[in-house]
Amino acid sequence: MRLLLLLLVCGLVFSCDPYANPLIIKDQKPEILIYTGITMADAISEINDIFESRYDCKASMMYGASGYLKRVIEVNKVGDIFFPGNKSYVDSFIKEKIVTKSVDVGFNRLSFFVKKGNPLLLSGDLHQLTDANLKVSLGANDSGSVGEETFKLIKQLKYYNDIISNVTSFTADSKGLVSAIRNSEADIVINWLATGFVNNNNLFMEPIKIDYDIVNKVPITMGILKYSSDLECVNNFMDTVHSSEGKALFKKYGFND
Repeated sequence: MRLLLLLLVCGLVFSCDPYANPLIIKDQKPEILIYTGITMADAISEINDIFESRYDCKASMMYGASGYLKRVIEVNKVGDIFFPGNKSYVDSFIKEKIVTKSVDVGFNRLSFFVKKGNPLLLSGDLHQLTDANLKVSLGANDSGSVGEETFKLIKQLKYYNDIISNVTSFTADSKGLVSAIRNSEADIVINWLATGFVNNNNLFMEPIKIDYDIVNKVPITMGILKYSSDLECVNNFMDTVHSSEGKALFKKYGFND
């Protein structure tokens, strides 16, 4: 009798559709992957909260130096949205037909950053980067958007070589430049202005406007990757970015100043 009952139970279990069992139903929401530059990560995280509450979609986020993220995409060939700190990375992917559509969502610009209170009384003059008494840290030219834009700026100067020979350290990305100020490894850095709006960075550092007309507002652009498998969720995310809440978040984090 016990054997008969056991066989009956086993027959019932294996004849059922496992997905119909409420005990093992899993979240089947479609998910997109967003590659974002470090400077924009906090803003995108908050926008994602709105996106996931509004649509039947999920998003995961990978952040890092823009050059690094570009290489990850080239190697892995997966993902949905690329959001680097400089439009040039998206433009490069457009030429390679890896980005199928791009949308400008704000802009960034370079700024000096120094210790809170500016104890050394530094100014907005780029020439001070040649002062041997200062510890100077800059973004590396070949790893992230801030370094690329910084070199584009200082290469226009007659004293470019003097600046380079005076640099104490080069960092891979904007996060490294923030750490250089926080840890007193640098007296002055050039970083994206928006870094002063995140992670309570304003508690230990402050911006100084660079006094040159050659400092440009750099568009920040989202590109839709050709590898995307769920364009509906991607378009819903873009709608969230361009919503009143999304625009307010970009303003909050300094991308419209």
